[in-house]
Amino acid sequence: FCTDEIGATVDFEIKNITCSDQKYAFNNIPFSAKADIVGEKDFSKFSVKKLDVNLNDVKASVNGEVELDSTEIQTDLAWFFGVEDMMILKEFLPSPLDQKLKKLMLEGSVAVDGTIKGTFAEKQLPAIAANLNLNQLTLYFKGYKGRLSFDLHADGLYDENKNANSYLKLKNADLIAGQSFIKIDGKVLNAVHNPQLQAHVAMAVNLDTISASFPVYEDLNYKGKFDGDVSLRVPIKEFLAKKSESLEKIYLYGDLNIHRIMATMPSKNWKVFGNNANIEMGINSIKYKRVDLTSFFTTKLTFDSLFVDYGEMDARADFSKLSGTLTVDKILESMPLFRASLEYNGMKAFLADTIALVGKKGNTSLSLFKDRKDSKIPCLTARVGLDS
Repeated sequence: FCTDEIGATVDFEIKNITCSDQKYAFNNIPFSAKADIVGEKDFSKFSVKKLDVNLNDVKASVNGEVELDSTEIQTDLAWFFGVEDMMILKEFLPSPLDQKLKKLMLEGSVAVDGTIKGTFAEKQLPAIAANLNLNQLTLYFKGYKGRLSFDLHADGLYDENKNANSYLKLKNADLIAGQSFIKIDGKVLNAVHNPQLQAHVAMAVNLDTISASFPVYEDLNYKGKFDGDVSLRVPIKEFLAKKSESLEKIYLYGDLNIHRIMATMPSKNWKVFGNNANIEMGINSIKYKRVDLTSFFTTKLTFDSLFVDYGEMDARADFSKLSGTLTVDKILESMPLFRASLEYNGMKAFLADTIALVGKKGNTSLSLFKDRKDSKIPCLTARVGLDS
């Protein structure tokens, strides 16, 4: 202690923490805390030179300045939370759960840091900035070759005094498994007052290697290869408020290319095979051919070949050159106005030994639109055509 200042230095350590009951237990968890704080004698201002906490190498720290008065708190602080080795987290698992996951291995590190600057008051919060870095988090099981890696970097700012400056930015979120990947990036602008979401997703997936490395269900066999790309924009506040005009501000465009797909489940006796498929979808983004207008929602599907066999019902179907479209032009008083069509160049369908349907070319369409004389009356048309 001195005339104008007070100070405290604390160095605290627990070598082993043990917790147990009849079902769960963990032990040998070390803990330590260090603090070095200096303040004015009237407790109106503090300088946090050091405040470090370490729980089994899970670390957190704070340092900076805090100033107090009767109605508010002024802050200028930096903070940190991090784990250098993700495998450490398994030591926090209760014993029974740890045994169940003993083959699960983790690698990588995570760090979150940021600042708190400004005023705490009854109706006011300081500006809070944060950075998140998840570096090469890798998950794998002993006895399996596959490894699943996740890499994520993001930052954000919350500032209620400058709403337009608040944001959340996802620099990258990459999920990688062998030859497969899913990559996401995006941001939320004006995050406090009127958040606007923008996002992009790209993927390329090889199910052959994933199925060999990460069994999903013991009776499910799946293989295939596909890739895709999706872009999205959404006015979050208007959308959550269910305002009809928000639908006109949503933008989505994406396509999915399925090079081949195979899935079987022997216990249910069903099979699905497909080749060279493309799915294109859009909201307020795809123009249709008849007039130069952008429809509200459009999806297009094409398959070079598709075979489905459902053994329990003794039903199977085989299509060649299958294509279909669904277009929703607009939403009129909660009623979607749409057009749908399906075409194929060859079809064979069988239901037990009772029904067989075979055709060379076929098409069907269904549409719901406004009556020309009274726009409040819906009109429904349907067509079915078979060449043979």
